[in-house]
Amino acid sequence: TFVERGAREAAITVIPIGIDLAHFHAVPRTDDVFRVLAVASIDPRKGMVYLLRAFAQAALPGAELVIIGGTGDRWSRALMADYRTRHPNIRVEAMDVAATPVTRHYGRASVVVHPALEDGFGLVIPQALACGRPVIATRQSGASEHIRDGDTGFVIEARDVDALVDRLRWCHAHPQDCAEMGARGPASVAHLSERAH
Repeated sequence: TFVERGAREAAITVIPIGIDLAHFHAVPRTDDVFRVLAVASIDPRKGMVYLLRAFAQAALPGAELVIIGGTGDRWSRALMADYRTRHPNIRVEAMDVAATPVTRHYGRASVVVHPALEDGFGLVIPQALACGRPVIATRQSGASEHIRDGDTGFVIEARDVDALVDRLRWCHAHPQDCAEMGARGPASVAHLSERAH
């Protein structure tokens, strides 16, 4: 976006944020529930309303959506209350993913979604990739550059509910391909080890 607005590319240095690869590592799934996971605060900037719309529209049999994050304003609380009333397969949990074992968060996911409208980086993306989970993220999330579109996840435009529905349905319909996509994730972020920084 800096280059798009006229900054010289040679004047820009990208310094990626390191992640704790001793903590965020691949673990096997312990069940076969198709589980969509989002790890983010529930607020307009993180684009959660678009994930809620897409999940509801996708109508995936036997699926659940788990959101690890809190609501900080009245609008977000009302939004979540409305969706959770109409969709009992949507849950919200409070958890520190950096302190809680991977088996209790990313390890339970079939796919991780980061639908942010804008996010300078978005640690959830490399964390999920390191845990062997495919990621669907918006191009407006800085860390989406670590996703190989169609190989370790999918990169879509912010607010594109139809694209998100399409990717969720693909992952649901192709569980083996989805799992193989996730298995390629750890190698793609191995260079982000905190020890290398």
